[in-house]
Amino acid sequence: VHTDNGSVFISDIFSKYLRSIKAIHERSAVFASWSNGKVERLHRDINAYIRCANRSVNLT
Repeated sequence: VHTDNGSVFISDIFSKYLRSIKAIHERSAVFASWSNGKVERLHRDINAYIRCANRSVNLT
């Protein structure tokens, strides 16, 4: 599992869960969003879609 260093991903609960399923946890370098390029791009696209959808709702 490859994640950033968000508090959710470095929590004890998450770490215990990953150990329970025998998953390897790799973290991105701090302030290196480019290392999670695909997911960062997906987030950008989703945010753009949400902004457009909100504008459409506000027009009616």
